[in-house]
Amino acid sequence: MSVALSYGTHSLSATQTTNSETGAASNTVSGIVRPAAPAISSPADGSTTTSPSTAVAGTGVASAILTLYDSGTPIGTATVTPSGTWSMNVTLAYGAHSLAAAQTLNGETSVLSNTVGLRVIDTPPTLHLPPNITLNAASSAGAVATWVATATDNKDGTDPVICTPTSGATFPIGTTTVNCTATNSSGMTTSGSFTVKVNDTDLALGPVPASVSVIATSAAGAVVTYTAPSAVDEEVAAASCAPASGSTFPIGTTTVLCTATSADDSPPTMTKTFIITVQHDLQLTLSITPSTVINGTTVTASASLTNAASVSRKVTLVATFSYVSPSGQTFTVTTSSETITTRAGQTIARSFTFVVTKDLPRGMYSATVTATDVTGSVTSTATFVVK
Repeated sequence: MSVALSYGTHSLSATQTTNSETGAASNTVSGIVRPAAPAISSPADGSTTTSPSTAVAGTGVASAILTLYDSGTPIGTATVTPSGTWSMNVTLAYGAHSLAAAQTLNGETSVLSNTVGLRVIDTPPTLHLPPNITLNAASSAGAVATWVATATDNKDGTDPVICTPTSGATFPIGTTTVNCTATNSSGMTTSGSFTVKVNDTDLALGPVPASVSVIATSAAGAVVTYTAPSAVDEEVAAASCAPASGSTFPIGTTTVLCTATSADDSPPTMTKTFIITVQHDLQLTLSITPSTVINGTTVTASASLTNAASVSRKVTLVATFSYVSPSGQTFTVTTSSETITTRAGQTIARSFTFVVTKDLPRGMYSATVTATDVTGSVTSTATFVVK
């Protein structure tokens, strides 16, 4: 016959009955019913993991207490679920492991399950480096740079980091690559790098000339020479000015821009300016008397002309008297001119007269004198009123 026995120890005997008579019991047979060996389904045999915390799972007899062994040493227990599965998380040391399981029910323990070989392996350390560093030079030698570089590792926690050049070293002007390496207890390494850039900040521009005022020598202006400033740097640096010394500067005011340049400096340029003023060689002023007149009055325009040049000049003077209408239009009434020669530095006076006649309109009049030589023209104007 076939009977179902629970897990545990059993003593079996038999009797037989014939014609309603039961004979004596047979001999007794003792036996133990043990649960079958469980199975490990995960992880796979011969696999590796980088995490010491490992999930192990498999199948067994419902409600059995499962014990997991590592090379014969129990490392954890779990209860098999009603559906016949079990799982547990165990922490394993780095290295090779041999896992097997047995299950116990009603005090009876199965034989060991299949054996699973598992290796917990180390990983290279993770390197934590600073971002690229930028400094200004403290001297011609460069600048001292400091930083903190660390490394973390699953097995060791932290690992030593060696950087070349080292933190605290003096870095020269320019860009230097710092190479760092971390090594863990398993001999695994991780390398990385960052840069230290030291800016050259000592670029300077020497003194520029004081602002200059000169007299024009031609209609184009005057040639002006000056001493350009020099660039100051521990490296070769160039300095230039525009317009350059020896240029012809036009009549009026010109700003000269001087620049020092060095590609390895920060900033790479330095600038300064000065002013060159070229004045016309003729200086002219004009006055009117009287300023208010009536019919029959003679108006005198008195001009004062100075030749500021270092040489004599032939000068043409043109005097114009004009009527200025209420709308601002100008109508020439009379014009006269003369040519004179002035010595260097000479100031001369000239008078121009205008007689007010009854046929002239009443209102505003202007007297304009223009002086012209080889360098150009200057003009001066004065006004008077005819009542």
